[in-house]
Amino acid sequence: MRVVFCTLCLCLVGCSSAPPALLVRAEAVPTASPQDRFVEAAARGDFGEVDRRLLAADVAIDGVGAEGITALLAAIDRGEAAMTKRLLDGGASVEREAGGRRPLVASADAAVGAEAIAKALLAAGADPNRADPSGRRALTEHARRGHLSTIDALLAAERDYVDEHGEPRMLDFDWHVGGQDAEISNLSVSHEAVEPGMV
Repeated sequence: MRVVFCTLCLCLVGCSSAPPALLVRAEAVPTASPQDRFVEAAARGDFGEVDRRLLAADVAIDGVGAEGITALLAAIDRGEAAMTKRLLDGGASVEREAGGRRPLVASADAAVGAEAIAKALLAAGADPNRADPSGRRALTEHARRGHLSTIDALLAAERDYVDEHGEPRMLDFDWHVGGQDAEISNLSVSHEAVEPGMV
């Protein structure tokens, strides 16, 4: 926000017909840092500004802006699927937590484009089972919102998901959320995420 103070000085003593003088004094206004402008540009889907900031090398691709989130999270929040892909291609971390959130879990909250965003994050290597600090997991959050095609993509990614010993693991899922929905249950069974009798 810019604040400018203006003072109108009228020559009250000894003035003839001269017009009043206008004196303007501008106060120093804090401007957004390059990192803040970078995060804001990502949220707007402004490829030109994002590329300029990256080329100028005056920002960290996984750095946090004034709002406490990264450019990747800002793009995800606004449903900017193309910008999400651009940032991932530019080296943004799929696991960088900021503001208590992780990108794949946050994709469920995307304004639009949740499926495309989640698929881009999975393709870039996001861990489909990693919870955010509050314990939210991508599969459960997408199930809450009924994102069937995203759930399908997460369950498909589960086949490649292994633990630290190379053993296959199932995704953690809150069945109180999605287990009541027949379509979600059928997806889970078709991907062998649960045994048919468990649903």
